[in-house]
Amino acid sequence: MHRVPIRRGLAYTYEFVVLPPETSAAAAAIALAHVQESLRTVAEGYGPAVRASFGSVTFVSAPGTVEEMLQLADVAMYQAKNAGGDRIVSLTISREAKPAESGPEAEPEA
Repeated sequence: MHRVPIRRGLAYTYEFVVLPPETSAAAAAIALAHVQESLRTVAEGYGPAVRASFGSVTFVSAPGTVEEMLQLADVAMYQAKNAGGDRIVSLTISREAKPAESGPEAEPEA
């Protein structure tokens, strides 16, 4: 797992990366929903509201590099943010894909 603090105005945004091997899109969606709900619950009891946008990618055939995987996960995360934030967007890549590609091979599931 990797954490990167990014300063946005008066608050910090944190980006986390988790690479669970051999995890189905359905299992990843369940895990992310649990994380999202846990963040909301903690925030309710201890501080200001927490909004969390998640990008999830499931590969049928993995790209050649981890960097390509992360770039595709970023695409999904920014789709979640651009759709209003505080949501999960999952993509399934059914063939080898490059981050700049779009179309039926990168289909949103959320």
